Amino acid sequence: MFGNIYMYMDNKIRSIIRNEIRRIIKEESDTDISGLMRVLKTHDWYYMMSDDENAYRRGRKNEKAIYNMVVELGEPALAVYNEFLKKYYPQRKDMTMEEMKSLASNPY
Repeated sequence: MFGNIYMYMDNKIRSIIRNEIRRIIKEESDTDISGLMRVLKTHDWYYMMSDDENAYRRGRKNEKAIYNMVVELGEPALAVYNEFLKKYYPQRKDMTMEEMKSLASNPY
């Protein structure tokens, strides 16, 4: 049924529909631990070393979103976050939930 309608839409409308579907899927998948793992895997952990200001802003925004996800999902998410970060920063001590909440509420 939708195939026939979709075929006659112009590219702009198709693009809007595709992006909306992706947004809905992303929102649903980012509300659990598997969504957190996906975000952790795709985050640029070395954004702060970039000379590109846009890359830095994007990285900072993503990092803040990760902090908020961990706070929202609770202790199991914090354990996943701490374990994942050992891959990039082996000497780093595990973060507590209080530290995570502080980072999530930081306006910068």
